[in-house]
Amino acid sequence: MQHIPYTYLLYCKPIKKYYYGVRYSKKCNPKDLWQSYFSSSRIIHYLIEVYGKDAFYYEVRKIFPGDPNAALKWEQKVLRRLNVNHKIKWLNQGLTGNVLALYNEGQEPWNKGVPSKQKGKVFFNNGKIQKLFFPNECPVGWVKGRLNKAWNAGLDKTDDRMYNNAIKAAASRKGLPSKLKGRSYEEIHGKERAATLRENLSVKYKNKTYEEIHGEERATMIKLKQSLSRRKEIRYGKSLWNECAGY
Repeated sequence: MQHIPYTYLLYCKPIKKYYYGVRYSKKCNPKDLWQSYFSSSRIIHYLIEVYGKDAFYYEVRKIFPGDPNAALKWEQKVLRRLNVNHKIKWLNQGLTGNVLALYNEGQEPWNKGVPSKQKGKVFFNNGKIQKLFFPNECPVGWVKGRLNKAWNAGLDKTDDRMYNNAIKAAASRKGLPSKLKGRSYEEIHGKERAATLRENLSVKYKNKTYEEIHGEERATMIKLKQSLSRRKEIRYGKSLWNECAGY
């Protein structure tokens, strides 16, 4: 099969959000899209789990026969022009400039040979906070080691806990729905735990306003975000498909 890298556009119908991506593997072909290839994005995989494959519109936007470098550069150019990093309607997490190094044969990284200012430093703590110091510059009263062991210490990137945490963080940044949405407290926590949680929430929040719960300043910010979110849902429809014309 001919090697044909390509860029594509996805639209998730239930949440009205978009994703622009590129495929450049050795055996890729535009015919793969949404047949055997469903994007490499963790967010897209997460949404497929939640809504299913039929919840997406998909389209091949541009092909680059035998030229993966051109495909990567084009995707980067489009993402920059559409300013996807700063728009909530886009599911993209960032630009792909760092990936271009894969195909820049013979070109050394810009920072090769540049010494790191942190090299040689280790963590010390004083029982309250932790900081990086050179061993010979450690303040009096500080001991070597972290204050608290990192939750992901010793875990491989393929570990389910690492994957789930990355998905949770990405979903939070882009305002995606939770896998728990639509499930009752009993289904999530069990009957006994659910009863305790309901009782605690009832006592803590019953008949209280946003201002009483969060304070006036925070309550105002919450109401403003809710208002802006509703406006964006109305304004951002499938018209963006036309905005991507030519990309």
